[in-house]
Amino acid sequence: DNFDLTIDQKGENNQIKGYTTVDAPIDGANNTVVINQGYEGNNLIQMDINGANNDVTVNQERTSVGGYDTDSLGYHSSRIELDGDGNTVDITQRNNSGSSAGHTSNVRFRGDDNSLTTLQTGTGGANGHLSWVYTHDTESNNTVDIFQNSDSADHKATVSLYTDGNTVDIDQTGATQNNAYVL
Repeated sequence: DNFDLTIDQKGENNQIKGYTTVDAPIDGANNTVVINQGYEGNNLIQMDINGANNDVTVNQERTSVGGYDTDSLGYHSSRIELDGDGNTVDITQRNNSGSSAGHTSNVRFRGDDNSLTTLQTGTGGANGHLSWVYTHDTESNNTVDIFQNSDSADHKATVSLYTDGNTVDIDQTGATQNNAYVL
């Protein structure tokens, strides 16, 4: 509880791995986690967050106050599972025109009153920008905000929220194919 953690990874294989194996869990309430990954690494984050009122920030290839974004050739993959109420997740995945790597973001809520903001921007090549968000059938009052921006990447967002009281905002801009599915 009440734990502050900042991880700064630069270059090479950039991993923080857990998810179903629970090797990278954050347990407890009122924790703050900031993960900065970049530049030109393979970028993979998989985390389990168990508890209430936790704040998680993921910056891949950085900025949004995480620093660099030089030539950004990382693979930008982020997968987070939240189990608890009142959690906040902010994901920024970016690269610039020298990169053909896309972005993938996957967040699963198990709880009420959680908030997710995802920004995917920059070139994405054939991989594009992909964002998935899921909840179980009893969770409510969750807020999802997805912004996908690029003139050269396809955008795909799928949001599955199964109860009333949830809020979803998806903005997709650019000259390529945009697809948003809210279930």
